[in-house]
Amino acid sequence: MSCSSCNPCYNIQSAFYIDPNTTGCEGSNVISCETVKYIGPNLACSGIQNDDSLCLAIQKLDNIVCNNPAFTVDANNGLAKDLYTNTITLGGPLITPTTITTDATNTLTLAGLQSETTPTFILTRDSNGVIKYSSTSVLSPQINVADNVGLTINTGHDTLSTLYNTLVTDTVTSVQVGGAAPKEASFWKTKNLVEVLDIILFPLQLPTYKIPEILIVGSLPASPVEIGTVQNISFTPTGYRWDAGAFQALRVSRKKYDSGTYAQQILYTNLQGTEGAVFGSQFGFDDPNSKNYTYAPTSAFTQALTIEPVTSGTDVTYYYKVYGTYGRGLKKKTSKNEPDPTAFDVRKTNAPQEQSTDFTLDSDAKTITGIYPYFWGISTNNPDSATPPTSEEIATLINNYNVNNGTLCKKVLESSANTIKINFGNTTSKYLWFAHPDVCDAKQSWYVTTSNRGGIGPGKTFNRIEDKLLHSNPNPYWTGVKYKIYTSLFATFAANDATFEFRNEVSPQ
Repeated sequence: MSCSSCNPCYNIQSAFYIDPNTTGCEGSNVISCETVKYIGPNLACSGIQNDDSLCLAIQKLDNIVCNNPAFTVDANNGLAKDLYTNTITLGGPLITPTTITTDATNTLTLAGLQSETTPTFILTRDSNGVIKYSSTSVLSPQINVADNVGLTINTGHDTLSTLYNTLVTDTVTSVQVGGAAPKEASFWKTKNLVEVLDIILFPLQLPTYKIPEILIVGSLPASPVEIGTVQNISFTPTGYRWDAGAFQALRVSRKKYDSGTYAQQILYTNLQGTEGAVFGSQFGFDDPNSKNYTYAPTSAFTQALTIEPVTSGTDVTYYYKVYGTYGRGLKKKTSKNEPDPTAFDVRKTNAPQEQSTDFTLDSDAKTITGIYPYFWGISTNNPDSATPPTSEEIATLINNYNVNNGTLCKKVLESSANTIKINFGNTTSKYLWFAHPDVCDAKQSWYVTTSNRGGIGPGKTFNRIEDKLLHSNPNPYWTGVKYKIYTSLFATFAANDATFEFRNEVSPQ
Protein backbone atom coordinates (compact mmCIF):
# COMPACT_ATOMS: atom_id res chain seq x y z
CA MET A 1 0.00 0.00 0.00
CA SER A 2 1.18 3.52 -0.45
CA CYS A 3 0.86 6.29 2.06
CA SER A 4 1.30 9.99 1.80
CA SER A 5 4.11 11.51 3.67
CA CYS A 6 3.44 12.19 7.31
CA ASN A 7 -0.01 10.52 7.24
CA PRO A 8 -0.99 7.36 9.04
CA CYS A 9 -0.97 4.20 7.09
CA TYR A 10 -2.83 0.99 8.00
CA ASN A 11 -2.49 -2.63 7.16
CA ILE A 12 -4.74 -5.35 8.47
CA GLN A 13 -2.93 -5.51 11.82
CA SER A 14 -1.32 -2.20 12.73
CA ALA A 15 -1.29 1.48 12.08
CA PHE A 16 1.96 3.03 10.94
CA TYR A 17 3.42 6.47 10.53
CA ILE A 18 5.43 6.91 7.29
CA ASP A 19 9.04 8.05 7.51
CA PRO A 20 9.46 10.70 4.81
CA ASN A 21 12.92 9.41 4.01
CA THR A 22 11.57 6.03 2.98
CA THR A 23 9.00 4.78 0.54
CA GLY A 24 6.04 2.61 1.27
CA CYS A 25 5.38 1.44 4.76
CA GLU A 26 8.72 -0.08 5.31
CA GLY A 27 10.64 1.43 8.09
CA SER A 28 7.63 3.14 9.49
CA ASN A 29 6.79 3.31 13.17
CA VAL A 30 3.70 1.87 14.89
CA ILE A 31 1.32 4.67 15.88
CA SER A 32 -0.02 4.75 19.50
CA CYS A 33 -3.85 4.89 20.09
CA GLU A 34 -3.27 8.09 21.97
CA THR A 35 -1.93 9.60 18.78
CA VAL A 36 -5.07 8.89 16.75
CA LYS A 37 -7.78 11.53 17.39
CA TYR A 38 -11.56 11.47 16.68
CA ILE A 39 -12.66 14.48 14.68
CA GLY A 40 -16.47 14.88 14.47
CA PRO A 41 -19.68 15.71 16.32
CA ASN A 42 -20.17 14.67 19.95
CA LEU A 43 -21.86 11.26 20.27
CA ALA A 44 -24.40 11.40 23.13
CA CYS A 45 -25.11 7.66 23.37
CA SER A 46 -21.48 6.55 23.80
CA GLY A 47 -20.18 9.79 25.30
CA ILE A 48 -17.44 10.10 22.66
CA GLN A 49 -16.60 13.76 21.98
CA ASN A 50 -14.65 15.62 19.31
CA ASP A 51 -10.89 15.39 19.79
CA ASP A 52 -11.14 12.28 21.99
CA SER A 53 -8.18 9.96 21.47
CA LEU A 54 -8.73 6.48 20.16
CA CYS A 55 -7.81 5.08 23.58
CA LEU A 56 -10.47 7.14 25.34
CA ALA A 57 -13.12 6.35 22.72
CA ILE A 58 -12.45 2.58 23.07
CA GLN A 59 -12.71 2.85 26.89
CA LYS A 60 -16.10 4.59 26.63
CA LEU A 61 -17.42 1.93 24.28
CA ASP A 62 -16.19 -0.85 26.56
CA ASN A 63 -17.89 0.75 29.58
CA ILE A 64 -21.22 0.96 27.77
CA VAL A 65 -21.13 -2.64 26.63
CA CYS A 66 -19.88 -4.18 29.88
CA ASN A 67 -22.25 -2.27 32.18
CA ASN A 68 -25.42 -2.86 30.08
CA PRO A 69 -28.17 -4.79 32.11
CA ALA A 70 -28.49 -7.16 29.21
CA PHE A 71 -25.00 -8.37 30.06
CA THR A 72 -25.26 -8.12 33.91
CA VAL A 73 -28.85 -9.47 34.56
CA ASP A 74 -29.75 -13.12 34.19
CA ALA A 75 -33.32 -14.52 33.85
CA ASN A 76 -34.72 -17.80 35.21
CA ASN A 77 -37.66 -19.37 37.11
CA GLY A 78 -40.14 -18.85 34.31
CA LEU A 79 -38.31 -15.93 32.63
CA ALA A 80 -35.87 -15.84 29.66
CA LYS A 81 -33.34 -13.24 28.35
CA ASP A 82 -32.68 -12.45 24.69
CA LEU A 83 -29.14 -11.03 24.35
CA TYR A 84 -29.69 -9.83 20.83
CA THR A 85 -32.89 -7.84 21.50
CA ASN A 86 -31.91 -6.94 25.08
CA THR A 87 -35.35 -8.08 26.41
CA ILE A 88 -36.75 -10.24 29.23
CA THR A 89 -39.65 -12.51 28.20
CA LEU A 90 -42.15 -14.70 30.09
CA GLY A 91 -41.46 -18.39 29.56
CA GLY A 92 -39.09 -20.97 30.85
CA PRO A 93 -38.80 -23.70 33.48
CA LEU A 94 -39.47 -23.08 37.17
CA ILE A 95 -36.46 -23.85 39.33
CA THR A 96 -38.18 -23.43 42.70
CA PRO A 97 -41.75 -23.75 44.13
CA THR A 98 -43.40 -20.47 43.23
CA THR A 99 -46.37 -18.61 44.77
CA ILE A 100 -48.20 -15.62 43.27
CA THR A 101 -50.23 -13.84 45.98
CA THR A 102 -53.41 -11.92 45.12
CA ASP A 103 -56.00 -10.11 47.24
CA ALA A 104 -59.28 -8.25 46.81
CA THR A 105 -57.50 -5.23 45.33
CA ASN A 106 -54.54 -6.81 43.56
CA THR A 107 -56.22 -9.46 41.45
CA LEU A 108 -54.84 -11.65 38.67
CA THR A 109 -56.55 -11.54 35.28
CA LEU A 110 -55.89 -13.55 32.13
CA ALA A 111 -57.48 -11.63 29.28
CA GLY A 112 -58.29 -13.04 25.89
CA LEU A 113 -58.66 -16.66 26.93
CA GLN A 114 -60.47 -18.73 24.34
CA SER A 115 -63.55 -20.70 25.32
CA GLU A 116 -63.73 -24.47 25.00
CA THR A 117 -67.16 -26.08 24.91
CA THR A 118 -65.85 -29.63 25.41
CA PRO A 119 -62.69 -29.34 27.50
CA THR A 120 -60.62 -32.42 28.19
CA PHE A 121 -58.76 -31.04 31.16
CA ILE A 122 -59.39 -28.22 33.62
CA LEU A 123 -57.21 -26.55 36.23
CA THR A 124 -57.75 -27.64 39.82
CA ARG A 125 -56.24 -26.74 43.18
CA ASP A 126 -55.34 -29.17 45.93
CA SER A 127 -55.65 -28.58 49.66
CA ASN A 128 -52.23 -26.88 49.73
CA GLY A 129 -53.22 -24.43 47.02
CA VAL A 130 -51.05 -26.06 44.36
CA ILE A 131 -52.53 -25.73 40.86
CA LYS A 132 -52.81 -28.95 38.86
CA TYR A 133 -54.84 -30.14 35.92
CA SER A 134 -57.52 -32.83 36.01
CA SER A 135 -59.57 -34.66 33.45
CA THR A 136 -63.10 -33.34 33.10
CA SER A 137 -64.41 -36.87 33.27
CA VAL A 138 -63.88 -36.96 37.03
CA LEU A 139 -66.17 -33.92 37.42
CA SER A 140 -69.13 -35.21 35.43
CA PRO A 141 -70.60 -38.09 37.36
CA GLN A 142 -73.92 -39.43 36.14
CA ILE A 143 -76.78 -38.16 38.37
CA ASN A 144 -80.29 -39.52 38.12
CA VAL A 145 -83.15 -37.59 39.73
CA ALA A 146 -86.46 -39.22 40.52
CA ASP A 147 -89.63 -37.59 39.23
CA ASN A 148 -91.54 -35.06 41.32
CA VAL A 149 -89.16 -34.99 44.27
CA GLY A 150 -88.43 -31.23 44.17
CA LEU A 151 -85.13 -31.61 42.28
CA THR A 152 -84.16 -31.03 38.65
CA ILE A 153 -81.05 -30.87 36.45
CA ASN A 154 -80.89 -27.77 34.27
CA THR A 155 -80.46 -28.85 30.65
CA GLY A 156 -77.03 -28.04 29.19
CA HIS A 157 -75.63 -26.72 32.47
CA ASP A 158 -75.19 -29.88 34.55
CA THR A 159 -76.62 -27.88 37.44
CA LEU A 160 -78.74 -29.54 40.09
CA SER A 161 -81.42 -27.27 41.54
CA THR A 162 -84.69 -27.47 43.44
CA LEU A 163 -88.07 -27.13 41.75
CA TYR A 164 -91.58 -27.45 43.10
CA ASN A 165 -92.52 -30.02 40.43
CA THR A 166 -95.71 -31.22 42.06
CA LEU A 167 -98.21 -33.53 40.40
CA VAL A 168 -101.08 -31.17 41.31
CA THR A 169 -102.97 -29.98 38.22
CA ASP A 170 -102.00 -26.49 37.05
CA THR A 171 -105.47 -24.96 37.50
CA VAL A 172 -105.86 -26.02 41.14
CA THR A 173 -105.60 -22.99 43.48
CA SER A 174 -103.64 -23.21 46.72
CA VAL A 175 -105.02 -22.11 50.08
CA GLN A 176 -103.48 -19.19 51.93
CA VAL A 177 -100.51 -20.33 53.97
CA GLY A 178 -98.48 -17.89 56.02
CA GLY A 179 -98.25 -14.68 54.02
CA ALA A 180 -98.72 -16.21 50.59
CA ALA A 181 -101.77 -15.21 48.58
CA PRO A 182 -103.74 -17.99 46.88
CA LYS A 183 -102.17 -18.88 43.52
CA GLU A 184 -102.75 -21.48 40.83
CA ALA A 185 -100.41 -24.46 40.81
CA SER A 186 -98.90 -23.29 37.52
CA PHE A 187 -97.47 -20.33 39.42
CA TRP A 188 -95.85 -22.46 42.11
CA LYS A 189 -94.37 -24.84 39.53
CA THR A 190 -92.08 -22.09 38.24
CA LYS A 191 -90.47 -21.63 41.68
CA ASN A 192 -87.69 -23.53 43.38
CA LEU A 193 -88.12 -24.58 46.98
CA VAL A 194 -86.30 -21.56 48.37
CA GLU A 195 -88.53 -19.20 46.40
CA VAL A 196 -91.64 -21.06 47.57
CA LEU A 197 -90.62 -20.82 51.21
CA ASP A 198 -89.63 -17.16 50.83
CA ILE A 199 -93.05 -16.30 49.40
CA ILE A 200 -94.78 -18.16 52.23
CA LEU A 201 -92.62 -17.00 55.12
CA PHE A 202 -91.46 -13.62 53.88
CA PRO A 203 -94.13 -12.17 51.60
CA LEU A 204 -93.56 -8.72 50.17
CA GLN A 205 -95.35 -6.15 52.32
CA LEU A 206 -95.64 -2.58 51.14
CA PRO A 207 -95.37 0.33 53.56
CA THR A 208 -98.22 2.65 54.48
CA TYR A 209 -98.05 6.44 54.54
CA LYS A 210 -99.52 9.20 56.67
CA ILE A 211 -101.04 11.92 54.50
CA PRO A 212 -100.50 15.63 55.24
CA GLU A 213 -103.06 17.60 57.21
CA ILE A 214 -104.48 21.09 57.05
CA LEU A 215 -105.71 22.57 60.31
CA ILE A 216 -107.14 25.79 61.66
CA VAL A 217 -105.53 26.16 65.06
CA GLY A 218 -107.81 28.29 67.18
CA SER A 219 -111.56 28.82 67.27
CA LEU A 220 -114.00 31.34 65.90
CA PRO A 221 -116.48 33.12 68.20
CA ALA A 222 -119.15 30.71 69.39
CA SER A 223 -122.20 30.65 67.15
CA PRO A 224 -124.78 31.92 66.89
CA VAL A 225 -123.93 35.61 66.97
CA GLU A 226 -126.35 38.44 66.38
CA ILE A 227 -126.60 39.85 62.90
CA GLY A 228 -124.98 43.27 62.60
CA THR A 229 -122.38 42.68 65.28
CA VAL A 230 -118.63 42.89 64.60
CA GLN A 231 -116.83 39.63 65.38
CA ASN A 232 -113.07 39.46 65.89
CA ILE A 233 -111.73 36.44 63.97
CA SER A 234 -108.35 35.04 64.99
CA PHE A 235 -106.74 31.68 64.22
CA THR A 236 -103.49 30.21 62.88
CA PRO A 237 -103.47 28.31 59.53
CA THR A 238 -101.33 25.19 60.00
CA GLY A 239 -100.00 22.35 57.85
CA TYR A 240 -98.72 18.99 59.14
CA ARG A 241 -96.24 17.47 56.69
CA TRP A 242 -96.16 13.85 57.86
CA ASP A 243 -94.95 11.69 54.92
CA ALA A 244 -95.11 14.51 52.36
CA GLY A 245 -92.60 17.26 51.65
CA ALA A 246 -92.38 20.67 53.26
CA PHE A 247 -95.27 23.15 52.98
CA GLN A 248 -94.35 26.09 50.76
CA ALA A 249 -97.57 28.10 51.08
CA LEU A 250 -100.76 28.39 53.15
CA ARG A 251 -103.71 30.61 52.31
CA VAL A 252 -106.83 31.56 54.22
CA SER A 253 -110.08 31.89 52.24
CA ARG A 254 -113.65 32.74 53.21
CA LYS A 255 -117.07 32.43 51.65
CA LYS A 256 -120.57 33.49 52.64
CA TYR A 257 -123.33 30.91 52.82
CA ASP A 258 -125.07 32.17 49.68
CA SER A 259 -121.92 32.40 47.51
CA GLY A 260 -120.45 29.51 45.57
CA THR A 261 -116.70 30.05 45.91
CA TYR A 262 -114.12 30.88 48.53
CA ALA A 263 -112.39 34.25 48.21
CA GLN A 264 -108.76 34.49 49.28
CA GLN A 265 -108.25 36.57 52.39
CA ILE A 266 -104.45 36.24 52.72
CA LEU A 267 -101.61 34.11 51.30
CA TYR A 268 -98.65 33.08 53.48
CA THR A 269 -95.42 31.96 51.74
CA ASN A 270 -92.90 32.68 54.49
CA LEU A 271 -93.72 29.73 56.73
CA GLN A 272 -91.90 28.58 59.83
CA GLY A 273 -91.28 24.84 60.22
CA THR A 274 -91.28 23.31 63.69
CA GLU A 275 -89.91 19.83 64.36
CA GLY A 276 -92.57 17.45 65.63
CA ALA A 277 -93.13 13.83 66.53
CA VAL A 278 -90.97 10.92 65.39
CA PHE A 279 -92.91 8.39 63.31
CA GLY A 280 -91.15 5.26 64.47
CA SER A 281 -90.51 2.56 61.91
CA GLN A 282 -92.20 -0.03 59.69
CA PHE A 283 -90.76 -3.53 59.28
CA GLY A 284 -87.88 -2.40 61.47
CA PHE A 285 -86.71 0.32 59.05
CA ASP A 286 -86.70 4.01 59.90
CA ASP A 287 -89.16 6.29 58.13
CA PRO A 288 -87.12 8.56 55.80
CA ASN A 289 -89.70 11.35 56.22
CA SER A 290 -89.52 11.35 60.01
CA LYS A 291 -89.64 13.60 61.96
CA ASN A 292 -92.95 15.30 61.33
CA TYR A 293 -92.84 19.06 60.79
CA THR A 294 -95.55 21.64 61.48
CA TYR A 295 -95.68 24.67 59.20
CA ALA A 296 -97.40 27.93 60.08
CA PRO A 297 -96.98 31.69 59.54
CA THR A 298 -95.21 33.66 62.25
CA SER A 299 -98.42 35.51 63.17
CA ALA A 300 -102.08 34.52 63.41
CA PHE A 301 -104.73 35.44 60.85
CA THR A 302 -106.99 38.18 62.24
CA GLN A 303 -110.07 39.86 60.80
CA ALA A 304 -112.91 42.09 62.03
CA LEU A 305 -116.02 40.54 60.47
CA THR A 306 -119.36 42.38 60.38
CA ILE A 307 -122.22 39.87 60.27
CA GLU A 308 -124.38 40.85 57.32
CA PRO A 309 -128.21 40.65 57.17
CA VAL A 310 -129.91 37.47 56.01
CA THR A 311 -130.62 37.43 52.29
CA SER A 312 -131.96 33.88 52.10
CA GLY A 313 -132.86 31.20 54.60
CA THR A 314 -133.05 31.77 58.35
CA ASP A 315 -129.45 32.75 59.14
CA VAL A 316 -126.16 33.86 57.59
CA THR A 317 -123.07 31.64 57.87
CA TYR A 318 -119.44 32.37 57.00
CA TYR A 319 -116.96 29.58 56.22
CA TYR A 320 -113.19 29.84 56.69
CA LYS A 321 -110.85 27.30 55.09
CA VAL A 322 -107.08 26.89 54.78
CA TYR A 323 -105.41 25.72 51.56
CA GLY A 324 -101.87 24.35 51.50
CA THR A 325 -99.16 23.68 48.90
CA TYR A 326 -96.50 21.09 49.78
CA GLY A 327 -93.72 19.08 48.11
CA ARG A 328 -93.14 15.41 47.37
CA GLY A 329 -92.17 13.08 50.21
CA LEU A 330 -89.68 10.19 50.23
CA LYS A 331 -90.33 6.52 49.56
CA LYS A 332 -90.20 4.09 52.46
CA LYS A 333 -88.74 0.58 52.53
CA THR A 334 -90.74 -2.58 51.91
CA SER A 335 -90.65 -5.52 54.28
CA LYS A 336 -87.69 -6.81 52.23
CA ASN A 337 -85.64 -3.65 52.81
CA GLU A 338 -86.10 -2.47 49.24
CA PRO A 339 -87.44 0.89 47.99
CA ASP A 340 -91.22 0.95 47.68
CA PRO A 341 -92.07 0.20 44.01
CA THR A 342 -95.43 2.00 44.30
CA ALA A 343 -95.81 5.13 42.17
CA PHE A 344 -96.23 8.49 43.89
CA ASP A 345 -99.84 9.56 44.41
CA VAL A 346 -101.70 12.44 46.05
CA ARG A 347 -102.85 11.75 49.62
CA LYS A 348 -103.13 7.98 49.42
CA THR A 349 -102.14 6.00 52.48
CA ASN A 350 -100.83 3.15 50.31
CA ALA A 351 -98.53 5.27 48.11
CA PRO A 352 -95.60 7.67 48.51
CA GLN A 353 -96.88 11.22 48.83
CA GLU A 354 -96.87 13.27 45.64
CA GLN A 355 -96.63 17.06 45.77
CA SER A 356 -99.92 18.98 45.77
CA THR A 357 -101.15 22.52 45.28
CA ASP A 358 -104.04 24.14 47.18
CA PHE A 359 -104.88 21.09 49.25
CA THR A 360 -107.76 21.62 51.71
CA LEU A 361 -110.11 19.62 53.88
CA ASP A 362 -113.80 20.53 54.06
CA SER A 363 -113.97 18.85 57.46
CA ASP A 364 -111.51 21.41 58.82
CA ALA A 365 -113.54 24.46 57.74
CA LYS A 366 -114.52 26.79 60.56
CA THR A 367 -117.89 28.54 60.58
CA ILE A 368 -119.59 31.43 62.32
CA THR A 369 -123.37 31.84 62.05
CA GLY A 370 -125.40 35.00 62.51
CA ILE A 371 -129.12 35.05 63.36
CA TYR A 372 -131.87 37.41 64.44
CA PRO A 373 -132.90 36.85 68.10
CA TYR A 374 -136.40 36.05 69.24
CA PHE A 375 -138.22 37.86 72.09
CA TRP A 376 -140.79 36.92 74.72
CA GLY A 377 -142.51 38.51 77.67
CA ILE A 378 -145.39 38.60 80.15
CA SER A 379 -148.14 41.23 79.79
CA THR A 380 -148.50 43.83 82.57
CA ASN A 381 -152.19 44.36 81.79
CA ASN A 382 -154.72 44.36 84.58
CA PRO A 383 -155.65 40.76 85.36
CA ASP A 384 -159.29 41.66 84.79
CA SER A 385 -158.55 42.90 81.29
CA ALA A 386 -159.91 40.64 78.61
CA THR A 387 -157.68 42.22 75.97
CA PRO A 388 -154.25 40.76 75.18
CA PRO A 389 -151.41 43.15 74.38
CA THR A 390 -151.39 44.54 70.87
CA SER A 391 -148.60 44.11 68.36
CA GLU A 392 -147.73 47.81 68.76
CA GLU A 393 -147.34 47.36 72.52
CA ILE A 394 -145.12 44.33 72.01
CA ALA A 395 -143.10 46.23 69.39
CA THR A 396 -142.59 49.01 71.89
CA LEU A 397 -141.35 46.51 74.49
CA ILE A 398 -138.86 45.06 71.97
CA ASN A 399 -137.60 48.45 70.86
CA ASN A 400 -137.20 49.54 74.50
CA TYR A 401 -135.34 46.35 75.43
CA ASN A 402 -132.20 48.25 76.47
CA VAL A 403 -134.21 50.96 78.26
CA ASN A 404 -135.98 48.65 80.69
CA ASN A 405 -132.90 46.39 80.96
CA GLY A 406 -134.84 43.39 79.74
CA THR A 407 -137.24 43.30 82.70
CA LEU A 408 -140.37 43.58 80.54
CA CYS A 409 -139.00 41.84 77.47
CA LYS A 410 -136.50 38.99 77.12
CA LYS A 411 -134.17 38.55 74.15
CA VAL A 412 -132.93 35.08 73.25
CA LEU A 413 -130.02 34.69 70.82
CA GLU A 414 -130.95 31.25 69.57
CA SER A 415 -132.26 30.00 66.27
CA SER A 416 -136.02 30.04 65.89
CA ALA A 417 -135.96 28.04 62.67
CA ASN A 418 -137.39 25.07 64.55
CA THR A 419 -138.77 24.59 68.09
CA ILE A 420 -138.56 27.56 70.48
CA LYS A 421 -138.36 26.78 74.21
CA ILE A 422 -139.50 29.43 76.72
CA ASN A 423 -139.82 29.21 80.49
CA PHE A 424 -142.27 31.98 81.45
CA GLY A 425 -141.79 31.26 85.18
CA ASN A 426 -144.65 31.17 87.72
CA THR A 427 -147.34 33.54 86.51
CA THR A 428 -151.02 34.03 87.31
CA SER A 429 -153.65 35.65 85.08
CA LYS A 430 -151.07 37.09 82.69
CA TYR A 431 -150.95 37.21 78.96
CA LEU A 432 -147.93 35.42 77.46
CA TRP A 433 -146.34 36.48 74.20
CA PHE A 434 -143.33 35.79 71.97
CA ALA A 435 -142.06 36.99 68.59
CA HIS A 436 -139.59 35.47 66.15
CA PRO A 437 -138.13 36.73 62.83
CA ASP A 438 -140.37 36.27 59.82
CA VAL A 439 -137.63 34.36 57.94
CA CYS A 440 -138.38 31.40 60.23
CA ASP A 441 -141.41 29.15 59.79
CA ALA A 442 -144.55 29.99 61.76
CA LYS A 443 -145.16 27.97 64.91
CA GLN A 444 -148.16 25.63 64.63
CA SER A 445 -148.43 24.12 68.11
CA TRP A 446 -147.36 24.44 71.73
CA TYR A 447 -146.34 21.71 74.16
CA VAL A 448 -145.71 21.38 77.89
CA THR A 449 -146.67 17.77 78.55
CA THR A 450 -148.60 15.12 76.65
CA SER A 451 -151.72 16.21 78.53
CA ASN A 452 -151.00 19.93 78.32
CA ARG A 453 -150.58 20.94 74.70
CA GLY A 454 -152.48 22.42 71.81
CA GLY A 455 -152.47 24.18 68.49
CA ILE A 456 -151.74 27.78 67.60
CA GLY A 457 -154.31 29.79 65.69
CA PRO A 458 -157.62 31.67 66.01
CA GLY A 459 -159.68 30.49 68.97
CA LYS A 460 -156.76 28.46 70.38
CA THR A 461 -154.65 29.00 73.49
CA PHE A 462 -152.03 30.87 71.45
CA ASN A 463 -152.63 32.82 68.31
CA ARG A 464 -150.44 34.72 65.88
CA ILE A 465 -151.81 38.25 66.07
CA GLU A 466 -149.60 39.98 63.58
CA ASP A 467 -147.79 38.90 60.43
CA LYS A 468 -144.71 40.59 59.08
CA LEU A 469 -144.72 43.48 61.50
CA LEU A 470 -141.57 45.58 61.04
CA HIS A 471 -139.35 46.05 64.04
CA SER A 472 -135.95 47.57 64.73
CA ASN A 473 -133.20 46.09 66.84
CA PRO A 474 -132.83 48.09 70.05
CA ASN A 475 -129.00 48.29 69.86
CA PRO A 476 -129.36 48.87 66.82
CA TYR A 477 -127.54 46.12 64.91
CA TRP A 478 -130.31 45.76 62.35
CA THR A 479 -133.49 47.58 61.30
CA GLY A 480 -136.67 46.91 59.36
CA VAL A 481 -136.79 43.18 60.06
CA LYS A 482 -140.17 41.50 59.93
CA TYR A 483 -141.32 39.48 62.95
CA LYS A 484 -144.21 37.13 63.62
CA ILE A 485 -145.89 37.94 66.94
CA TYR A 486 -147.94 35.50 69.08
CA THR A 487 -149.98 36.03 72.29
CA SER A 488 -152.05 33.82 74.53
CA LEU A 489 -155.78 34.09 73.82
CA PHE A 490 -156.59 34.86 77.44
CA ALA A 491 -154.88 35.69 80.70
CA THR A 492 -153.40 32.39 81.79
CA PHE A 493 -150.85 31.09 84.18
CA ALA A 494 -147.65 29.08 83.99
CA ALA A 495 -146.93 27.00 87.04
CA ASN A 496 -143.92 25.15 88.39
CA ASP A 497 -141.54 26.85 86.00
CA ALA A 498 -143.02 24.89 83.12
CA THR A 499 -141.16 25.14 79.81
CA PHE A 500 -143.29 25.80 76.76
CA GLU A 501 -142.21 24.39 73.43
CA PHE A 502 -143.51 26.22 70.37
CA ARG A 503 -143.18 23.88 67.42
CA ASN A 504 -143.43 24.07 63.64
CA GLU A 505 -145.49 20.89 63.49
CA VAL A 506 -149.31 20.87 63.82
CA SER A 507 -150.43 19.54 67.18
CA PRO A 508 -151.94 16.01 66.98
CA GLN A 509 -155.69 15.96 67.57
